[in-house]
Amino acid sequence: MLQNRHLKLVLAAAFLLLSACTLPSTAEPEPDPIEVDPGLARALDGSLAEILTQAPAPGLTAAIQFSDGSRWSGAAGTTHPADHPEGRAMAAEDRFNIASITKSFVGGLVLKLVDEGLLSLDDSFERWLPGGHPRGAEITVQQLLQHTAGVPGYMIRAPFQNNYTASWTDEELLAIIDGLPLLNEPGAAWAYSNSHFIMLSLIVSAASGQPWREALQ
Repeated sequence: MLQNRHLKLVLAAAFLLLSACTLPSTAEPEPDPIEVDPGLARALDGSLAEILTQAPAPGLTAAIQFSDGSRWSGAAGTTHPADHPEGRAMAAEDRFNIASITKSFVGGLVLKLVDEGLLSLDDSFERWLPGGHPRGAEITVQQLLQHTAGVPGYMIRAPFQNNYTASWTDEELLAIIDGLPLLNEPGAAWAYSNSHFIMLSLIVSAASGQPWREALQ
């Protein structure tokens, strides 16, 4: 049996698997999972509940796929009041917006396109999105990946804050910071900005010739 501290490490790693993505309608149905040892399942449930006491969240879910094909999933706590004002217990099948986890997907996809010769780290934003940004000819793919492009973030701007639950398109998000000066000259300094990932996703779509989601798939 795994020690409690090892269970916590396994659960912490499992949180990386949280995803709001669903399988496409044409996907093959998954086989019935192999049941996890009941003792191990109870220990994992207990560890998840303990982790919740230290987490800044009302509820958590986690899932682990073991090498023998067995699978465990669990939930602890309650849903967020903003999602369910009446409140209810978390369920293992609850889905989450994966938010910033998509950034690792964007970065990996950009580098894959570079490996395939469809894109260069030295390409400018203007190269792929003509007129997409006033300083686009000076901003490179590498600068966007390294957060040295200096493009202001859209998330702290009033249009987004006032309607952050809307289904924004990449173009709409980029339009929020249209006309704003750069935080720094391209390549001169580091400044984290979510706008950089929006610009990268637009580059991916242009370079691959398909929407970002399809390119990732």
